[in-house]
Amino acid sequence: MSTNASASLTVAELTGLKVANAVTAGGDINIASGLGGPSNLTGTGAVNAGSGNVALSSTGPISFTASAGQVVGNVLTLTALNAVTVNASVVNLAANVTGDGDLTFVNTFTLANSGNLTVDSASNVTTNNGAI
Repeated sequence: MSTNASASLTVAELTGLKVANAVTAGGDINIASGLGGPSNLTGTGAVNAGSGNVALSSTGPISFTASAGQVVGNVLTLTALNAVTVNASVVNLAANVTGDGDLTFVNTFTLANSGNLTVDSASNVTTNNGAI
């Protein structure tokens, strides 16, 4: 999946979704899985919005761990029922794991132009029962 300059990309799936590649030239990327019930959202390719924002949501776990910096964007918003594991390079992060599960950044989670992760408030990065 890809779009032209600054165009947004939205994908909504009723059951599990595996993303091969989702790329925009600065437009936002919104990918939701599990609109019909519990499911997984996984990917083996790039999810790259450039300077755009990336939102990944699932009624099950989210896993994008195939390569370093696999998810790229300005703001990364993660919403999942279970565990979230990502390799990402983003400027800002908002995450919420609502069920049992951990929020894990694998190998190379980087905040571009930053160097460390600052959580401004407890509501920005949360889990109900898992570790961060």
